[in-house]
Amino acid sequence: MDINNRTSSSDTRRTKVLRRGSSTSSMIDILENERDPLKERAMKAILSHQCYPHSIKISHSLKMLEEKASFFGGKKKSSSFTTYVLNVSGLERPFEATWSIRRRFSDFRYLKSNLKAAGFKNLPSLPRRRLAGSTAAVVIEERKKGITLFVDKLIDNRNIRESDIFLKFVSTDAMDINVV
Repeated sequence: MDINNRTSSSDTRRTKVLRRGSSTSSMIDILENERDPLKERAMKAILSHQCYPHSIKISHSLKMLEEKASFFGGKKKSSSFTTYVLNVSGLERPFEATWSIRRRFSDFRYLKSNLKAAGFKNLPSLPRRRLAGSTAAVVIEERKKGITLFVDKLIDNRNIRESDIFLKFVSTDAMDINVV
């Protein structure tokens, strides 16, 4: 097999692309010129649920549509729900780390029930659950305010902030990780 190597470099990273003869697969290997082990450690801390957040803010909400298959070939049902995008900040010395997560309102209710089951007391309240109209603008704004108060009070409690339950909640499926 004939292997062609192409290398392109920039100030911060070098990309090496290997292509094999007539094979449809190509392997892309990104090598950092100057790897920073402290930044890598900070990113690993987030992904392994070990970076303690000190701030969580809702940046926006997304209305999602979900189609559910029906049994026995009937009509598909569609339902809509709201996902809240949260920007999380945490300190992983010597760096400030930020990342985003998406959570549904039911995820916050699940978090609260898990914290309660783990023995945490005096948990803050969440806005009441609505069976219909949960994607209405008024409901979304009410929930944003309630969720913000809820997570702020959780972060203020060091035992909760450093608990495995909370750390997994704020770092599972982390997106847009930035270490500064």
